[in-house]
Amino acid sequence: MGFTDYIEDFNEVPNSEDMEQQLLSITHALKNGKLNKSTVPEPEQLEALVDYCIDKEKYSIALELCKLWIEFEPYSTDALLKMSMIMNNLENYEEALEILDKILSINPKDTEALFHKSVTLNQLQRTNEALKCLEEAMIYEPGNEDLLFQKAYILQSARKYREAIKIYLLLHGSTDLKKDCQQELAFCYHSAADYENALKFYEMSINESPFDYALWHNKGVILHTLEKYHQAIECFDMVLAIKKDFFLAYHNKGNSFASLGKVKEAIESYQEALALDPMDVDTLHNLASIYGDLGYYIKAINIFTNALNLNPKHYQSYFGRGICYDALEDFLKALEDYESAIEIQKKNPDIWYAKGDLLYNQGRLSDAIACYYKVSELEPFNAEVWYDIGITYFENDEFTQAKSAFENTIKFAHDWPDGYYWLAKTYAKLDSVRRAAFYYGIALYLNPLKEAEYKYDLSSLIKDRDLNEFRHYAKMSYFKIKNRHHSS
Repeated sequence: MGFTDYIEDFNEVPNSEDMEQQLLSITHALKNGKLNKSTVPEPEQLEALVDYCIDKEKYSIALELCKLWIEFEPYSTDALLKMSMIMNNLENYEEALEILDKILSINPKDTEALFHKSVTLNQLQRTNEALKCLEEAMIYEPGNEDLLFQKAYILQSARKYREAIKIYLLLHGSTDLKKDCQQELAFCYHSAADYENALKFYEMSINESPFDYALWHNKGVILHTLEKYHQAIECFDMVLAIKKDFFLAYHNKGNSFASLGKVKEAIESYQEALALDPMDVDTLHNLASIYGDLGYYIKAINIFTNALNLNPKHYQSYFGRGICYDALEDFLKALEDYESAIEIQKKNPDIWYAKGDLLYNQGRLSDAIACYYKVSELEPFNAEVWYDIGITYFENDEFTQAKSAFENTIKFAHDWPDGYYWLAKTYAKLDSVRRAAFYYGIALYLNPLKEAEYKYDLSSLIKDRDLNEFRHYAKMSYFKIKNRHHSS
């Protein structure tokens, strides 16, 4: 059967096999220069072929057919609109805009063109212009729900989730858009960290589409976030029952098992994920972290190294590997890894803290203090780091600075006895007996079980001539704080 025969036999709604045979004939004719006005398909037939190609993501063929269509009907807004859609799918957004502007120059009130222009502008992150197009379109078609839905979607893309949610809720009663609205509401609530509402709408969506693995996966992610790990695992298992090669389900299932402390199951899940994608750095990192937590430091180091070979900027793996080297007392390599991690991510307090602890253990007290201060800049209300700053200053015989650090410790942790006790020790070093006694009394009240330890440690710092005065004021401080607490 020749090409012209296929034209004559072209059905209005042909099946996929007919379409593929038709496309084969047209592309062959195009390649051999055999298409002319007498053999080219009718515009309606070309439109059907273009729609078919767009649906099957055969954009290059769709583009050639569209050019052919426009060649014979240069002012066809339908042809131009399809061309803009193809350009959009090919990510040629500027060309798509030029075509849409051409349509709007022919008919400024073309709501479909305005709709697609908003889509293209949104792809270019020109949110305000996209919204303006939709507002204009809604003037001409005020009851058009598709336009309103697109407005919500653009707001959602701009992370204006609360504004998008209001529109989706308004459209939720629509027969045609209810299903789409439910899914977008779930996503928006999820992104806005309103997990309970997100869970509600994911469950609604799953009731209508029980075999949609993406919905089950997203529900599992939320349940994991809510620390409902067993339920999350059930969701990920459902995903894998529907789509057994879905990488993220294995990865996130591993995360949930790890959170439950089920390391064997977590390792198995991560290994299943890596069987599907052996180059996924996050999964390699998580697997290495588990081996590190179990004390298999060499194995963990090897996996962290694999992750870093794939992504040399993955600071988490430098940090994880550094912790393993630290545990193996290979302090030089540990320090190198901590510094590599900090070079990439300077605002992670945990890395600065680990580096500070390593330097402290090496006796490099001033360098350790500098690292601890970095932690305090990032977490100014962290009582623990102020305590460590105070301890390090104290051991470095810098008692005035230690006093300031311990004052911050008790400022941010009012009921931590060790903070008061070390402040008492520091005042003793500064020969302020009454101050030392005052804070010792508070420490003793907060933790009376440590009386023997505190007394033994502190007595050596108080001069013999000051012991009676110290005991007197310590007793006063103890009963004063005790009476205050009882009265309140």
